[in-house]
Amino acid sequence: MTTERVDLGGVMLAAGTPLTLCIGAANRDPAQFADPERLDIGRAPNRHLAFATGAHQCAGMALARLEAPSRFRDSWPGFRITR
Repeated sequence: MTTERVDLGGVMLAAGTPLTLCIGAANRDPAQFADPERLDIGRAPNRHLAFATGAHQCAGMALARLEAPSRFRDSWPGFRITR
């Protein structure tokens, strides 16, 4: 919800305008990522919005990060994490 009149990408929004954040689109922002459509789990810097931060940080973040490798292996048996 906007608290005051704001210009968002050239569109003026009145105070009190409800907004919705589309996380999937934010993580594909060409202003933030050189190749936004490519899956790159080692992307750096990685200013993504998937788990948020601070008071709004996702409570399941740690669990999701722990489970991700096994879920990939279940779906793709040849999957390996390399560094």
